[in-house]
Amino acid sequence: MTLQIKTSCITCGSDKGKFLLNKALDGRGEGEINLFQCQNCQTVYLQDWPLEFVPELYDYYASRFHQDKQTLYEPINDSRLKSVLTSLKPLVKGQKMLDVGCGEGQFVDVALRCGWDASGIELSDSAVAICQNFGLPVQKIDLFDQTLETNSFDLITLSEVIEHISHPAPFIARTAQLLKPEGLLYLTTPNFDSLDRRILGADWRVIHREHLSYFTPSTLKYLIENNTNLKVFYIETKHFSLESIGRLRPKILPDQDLTNNDNQIKTIETVERDQLLRHKIEFSNSLKIIKFGINKMLNLFGLGSAMVSLCRKNS
Repeated sequence: MTLQIKTSCITCGSDKGKFLLNKALDGRGEGEINLFQCQNCQTVYLQDWPLEFVPELYDYYASRFHQDKQTLYEPINDSRLKSVLTSLKPLVKGQKMLDVGCGEGQFVDVALRCGWDASGIELSDSAVAICQNFGLPVQKIDLFDQTLETNSFDLITLSEVIEHISHPAPFIARTAQLLKPEGLLYLTTPNFDSLDRRILGADWRVIHREHLSYFTPSTLKYLIENNTNLKVFYIETKHFSLESIGRLRPKILPDQDLTNNDNQIKTIETVERDQLLRHKIEFSNSLKIIKFGINKMLNLFGLGSAMVSLCRKNS
């Protein structure tokens, strides 16, 4: 693995980075993490970011290879992805879609079932193997592969991908090249300005070695509009974690009393509780109303933990 040792900005290349925070353990036993913030474009980035894709960071897909589709794909995610595609369909002229960094392929699978001409690309060998085992049109190629034709896609989706990319500026520029005129980019990524991050600080579970950069609504817009002919016409922030709610209550144990194994257990339990709450909300109209109101407030102040952006390519 080749590392960029300098604290130069991963987005704009400026060497005016300011130390922001240290995470001694990232919950995965991968050692400490230092984050810097660029004083030029304000992007937050990992100090020693890799120059290329690091396959070892994504080995966890291999443990899921023998799971069937019904086990691997959560029904609640199916419902959410169908809703996303329904909302995007009136905004595009055609239905040719590329899901970049498609992982286990659930978005591609849902899109195909919804009538889209969908395909995916992914760099993790084990993730691609899962997709191909399910018969999905997924290739192990990167975004710059010449078999991907310019001006050929009506919709490109980047779901929790941009934060993993070593060179986000040329990456987002290439995305724009592949879109047809008036084509649409759908992008999601964590929001570094979120209430979760403000409350949890370095304990925010989003901070780990897979994530090389962290954006806010303003820095994401800067990245896109300063490197492409895409126009950002929609950015929304939403969601707030149970972990943050728990942090607002008195702690049973101080952080220094937790071993790395304790941290991993704590993270797993929190994720499981969040998933359980998502399922409860899905089947409760009253909880849906409460969730809608909370997300409205979070979006109003740009404090949601998840960021969704829609960008249009100029004709």
